[in-house]
Amino acid sequence: MHKCELITLENMVSAWGPASHVMWAVWGLMQACEDVLINIAEPEFDYVGCAHCHMAQFEMEANFKIADIGHITEFTKVSSQQSIQIAPC
Repeated sequence: MHKCELITLENMVSAWGPASHVMWAVWGLMQACEDVLINIAEPEFDYVGCAHCHMAQFEMEANFKIADIGHITEFTKVSSQQSIQIAPC
């Protein structure tokens, strides 16, 4: 695999990392709300703490991605192949 292709693949894969943290943060908040609604006095897990940790991780990764944009060249979506290519490398 060409180095340019590897960098492109790494950029595409890492772009979804922050989204995963948001999903788990929302899950934690939904679980915490459910515990409140059914009057659970002592939850078995710190769902709010879990959500907080994931949002902190999201913020850290998102800020890193924003700072790293200067190093990424123009992305071009190729409709016919439904893929993303980087140009130039």
